[in-house]
Amino acid sequence: MEALANAGSALHELGRFAEAAGRHRRVVALAPNLPAAQFHLGNALRELGRAGEAIAEYSQALAIDAGHAGARFHLAGLLLAKSRAKEAFEQYERILRDEPRAPHLLEAMQRAAAASSDPAEAAELRARLGAARKAPR
Repeated sequence: MEALANAGSALHELGRFAEAAGRHRRVVALAPNLPAAQFHLGNALRELGRAGEAIAEYSQALAIDAGHAGARFHLAGLLLAKSRAKEAFEQYERILRDEPRAPHLLEAMQRAAAASSDPAEAAELRARLGAARKAPR
């Protein structure tokens, strides 16, 4: 299994995302409770432009390990790209709660708040962003 995972990662580094996804799918089949497997599969799928499938893999990784910051960060980015600003904001907010010394998250939260097309939602997200900026780090 480790050899498959390493092969998938090497293929990913080479930009061979479809092959990487295939290797990572095999790892997921062998170790369905390993969040790193879903995370790496999600990364390959994201690179292939298969956002819906990548969202599912990142979500599965988080179902196994809610503290997997990488899966949560990439999930948030895809949600934002899919115009799901509030959901993206909430994912960034969760990472910031778990890792308060991650100031780049405030910028990501700002992008999510600005992306909301619902004026009431945008105002709510801006208020929450303001509170996050004032929170002690």
